[in-house]
Amino acid sequence: MQPLDPEVHYGISDRSYLDRNAVQMDLLPDKLHQLRWKLHQKAKNEPKFRFYALYDRVYRMDVLEAAWKHVGKRGKACGIDGVRAEDIFERENGVEIFLATIHDELKSKSYRPSPVKRVYIPKADARLVRYADDFVIMARYQSARIDEWISHRLEDWLGLTINREKTSVVRLNQGESLDFLGFTFRYDRDLYGGANDYLNVIPSKKSLKKAREAIREKTGPKMCYKPTPAVVRDLNTYLKGWCGYFKYGYPSKGFRSIGHFTRARMHRHLNRRSQRKYHRPKGMSTYDYLLKLGLLRL
Repeated sequence: MQPLDPEVHYGISDRSYLDRNAVQMDLLPDKLHQLRWKLHQKAKNEPKFRFYALYDRVYRMDVLEAAWKHVGKRGKACGIDGVRAEDIFERENGVEIFLATIHDELKSKSYRPSPVKRVYIPKADARLVRYADDFVIMARYQSARIDEWISHRLEDWLGLTINREKTSVVRLNQGESLDFLGFTFRYDRDLYGGANDYLNVIPSKKSLKKAREAIREKTGPKMCYKPTPAVVRDLNTYLKGWCGYFKYGYPSKGFRSIGHFTRARMHRHLNRRSQRKYHRPKGMSTYDYLLKLGLLRL
């Protein structure tokens, strides 16, 4: 199939193909929609089945065209390569040439991804988004075969460079812990006195420290100009996003710590807003008053 094949139908016939308008995911070309449906049915009916021969589907031109329709939008930030969608649109036959180049490189297995760096993107709901440049290899035993696999697959085939100085071996079964993507992984004794240890997954100390720094900033002296409801809304937005990310595992202790810290900071913030100490309603505790203000309870 050639780029921009006129027989490819995206569900809307009154616009040109691969223009700047995005395609809805339920309006894919018939062949691609059928491929997705077959893969979905296979995975649903046979959960243990493994798909080992899908590479040729990745570089199919209709797949690349649909992918471009989904991500090739104007006004979006560029990737690690510094190329924006506008740059491709402005070239003569830019989209066709761009997709044909990717198709040929994938088919010949000569495609090499650009080096990846971690980027934190601020979101309105305070959720964290980052490109993963860290990874963990889990194995029952450490041997030379793992080093050979890393050298062959990651460094030679993908063209990546492993930072050997930052690479380490963590033995969880010997009481060591692993910090990864903001979490701490370690084996702890059964809380109910059982004989078996369990894999505890909690927010790392570094993550808790960063959360406290963010909360401290949102309730600091520079925020005294803000109305109290606005400060509470800002805190709640951050806390919802933070808790949503760290809800995996056993985060209750960490949540309680952050909740207690937030209430203490809000109490200090309320006292700072005026030259006189604030007075909560008679017969109401500080805890209840903060709940009345709408502060999220962790």
